[in-house]
Amino acid sequence: MVGQGWALCGNKYAILECRIYGSSGHGINPWQSCSSLYTKSALEARCNVTLNHQYYSAANQIIGSADYGNAPGTSSGYGMPDICDRIWVMARIKIKICGITQREDALVALEAGADFIGLNLFAGPRKITVLQAAEILAGVGDAGRAVALVDLSSADGFAAANQLAQEYGVRTFQLYGDLANVRCLPGADVQYWPVFRIAGRDDLRTLTEQVRRLPFSATAILIDAFSAQGYGGTGTRIDGSALAEAQRGGELRDLPPLVFAGGLNNENIGSAIEIVRPWAVDVSSGVEYAGRPGIKDHAKVRAFIKAVRL
Repeated sequence: MVGQGWALCGNKYAILECRIYGSSGHGINPWQSCSSLYTKSALEARCNVTLNHQYYSAANQIIGSADYGNAPGTSSGYGMPDICDRIWVMARIKIKICGITQREDALVALEAGADFIGLNLFAGPRKITVLQAAEILAGVGDAGRAVALVDLSSADGFAAANQLAQEYGVRTFQLYGDLANVRCLPGADVQYWPVFRIAGRDDLRTLTEQVRRLPFSATAILIDAFSAQGYGGTGTRIDGSALAEAQRGGELRDLPPLVFAGGLNNENIGSAIEIVRPWAVDVSSGVEYAGRPGIKDHAKVRAFIKAVRL
């Protein structure tokens, strides 16, 4: 996968293009550098990033002793400035295959390299019961890879989520419904991914404020395209030009890790990653047989994961 990285050179930063390899994201080969140096704030504004826990930090692991005594912008044979104290490389993008309704589909997704599977207990044609979710989890054998789609502002939604957490060990929940009235589950290790449905530019402008007002701590946030057809899995895409403008304006900088969804497939995921630079990507209908919601096409699942990992 080609990603973006940053090298600290004295008190300024250079932008790197990096090739990341290995299933864990380790093994980082910076192969192209930029001769321009930036202050930290200027780099964050230019690349729309915050140098924090979202990025893999590899101090001196790649080039050994980083101070070669040469001028910034010259090459050490690693395609990076020679006076380099620390390198940051964007972490390996996580992949979630959502709307899983069959054990076999879950196993194929995880074996192909997906990080998460999504189990919909909320609404729509991919909705399953707690018992169906339990059967899938039993086949997977690792509840830590599951993300349950629920509404914690409703009594039924809370009951289903609590059962999944207490009896089957699910710890990550993707939240729909009234986010201002979420009833949090017991346990300090429960993770919440609230969903924000983006209809247009105005929704992106107010996203940071919406997240700030949440009555709970969001581990990540998921943005999906608004669709009158339903919640997720509709194949509707967020306007790419609106996202690009929001990125340039720095409106997505101060958010929790971003999970990007909405009309993704193996053909458009590359450009989506380039525009949004998300922490994770989420796909459902884009890896299904046409007209069969919830039934995954294994060839499409593998093609999507391969496209993300390139």
